[in-house]
Parts: sequence; structure tokens; C-alpha cells
Amino acid sequence: MPAGGVSLALTVLRVVRGWNQDDLAKASGIRNSAVSDYERGRKVPELKTLERLVSAMGYPLSAIDQVRVFVEALRSGRALFDSALPRRAAPEISGGDPMPAPAGPAALEFEVEQVSAEMGRAVARLTRVMFALVGRAPAAEPDAAANRPSRARA
Repeated sequence: MPAGGVSLALTVLRVVRGWNQDDLAKASGIRNSAVSDYERGRKVPELKTLERLVSAMGYPLSAIDQVRVFVEALRSGRALFDSALPRRAAPEISGGDPMPAPAGPAALEFEVEQVSAEMGRAVARLTRVMFALVGRAPAAEPDAAANRPSRARA
């Protein structure tokens, strides 16, 4: 994966989490200047460091690649439902069996509603990321403060 993809993905994940670079540095135990260098693409983090950064935000390491693929899809103008994008596993019912694929008009209508709701949430999050990246972040969500690490003074 190109270094630019990692730096942008780190930035997007951090902003979506609602953290600033200082929050990420404190949560991961990595110097703030190093976090800045990684996000600006000046340095490429080693795998161990990348794992620390991503896990400090509560994401799996695969989130880096998922963000990179999503950003590439946006840049290229491909449909967001392209087969190259990662897909969620089908939800499970109480017996542990995967739910069957939608069948019939009612199931298709439900699927369309679910996709619409997910896309609405994704667009809202992406909009917050874009505003934050240009320095004009709208008011944070009420639960965003709960995701930040504590800032206890020593």
C-alpha cells in the first residue's frame, strides 16, 4: 500500500473517531510529532506502530485498507457499491445461520431502505471528516466526547 494511502487513512480514521492528533498520541503512546509525520506522509510507520495507532482508536488493522479503498472509489467516481469494496457479512438470526438473500418485493424494499440509511450515515460522517480536514468542523455529536481519551492533568 502506498505511503500516501496509509497517511490519509490514518487521518480519516482519527477524524471520524473525533480525535485530534494529541488525543491519538496519548491513546497510542506515540509522540505527537510522530503522529503528525505519519499523517503528513513524511514518515511511514512500521507495522507494529501502525497497529498501535489503529488499535488505540478501536479499529482493526484492516480499517486502513478499507478506508484506502473507499477513498479510491470516491476519487475515481466508481459506484460505492462496486464489488471491489469490502462488504459486511450477512446478519445472523438467533440460530446462528446466515440470513437468506432478499427475495420478493418486500425484501428488496427493505434492503433498499437499509442501504439508504447506511449511505446517509456514511455521507454524514464523510461530511464531518471533510469539514474537519479543512478546519471548519461543525458542532460535534453528543457522543463524540465519550470516544475521546481522558485529558487528566498530571
